[in-house]
Amino acid sequence: MFPVVNQPYDPEVQSPGGFLGNNVLMRCNVPSFVRDHVTVTSWFQEPAFNIYPTPISDGKYHMLPSGELMIINITRTDAQMTYRCRTHHRLTQETVVSSNAGRPQLT
Repeated sequence: MFPVVNQPYDPEVQSPGGFLGNNVLMRCNVPSFVRDHVTVTSWFQEPAFNIYPTPISDGKYHMLPSGELMIINITRTDAQMTYRCRTHHRLTQETVVSSNAGRPQLT
């Protein structure tokens, strides 16, 4: 058994670039000091559309087992939306949402 110090952390959404009509992969970066204990549990498109992991893609959005969010066939509307990731700390049972919201950048 190892002692664990409860430190606050802030997941950060990485905003990737992509071409219109291609797929874009959004990442939720978790600080290295808690990475082994934190899992990305879901994403949400603001203001209130939740995206959860599914075994198969259900169309437009697919959350991968790695916690990344794939946006399929990106449109200008997708690029105007903002996305946040939600994480869960297995030891403290804390749920933390990214303070920054990411937005895919069309190139």
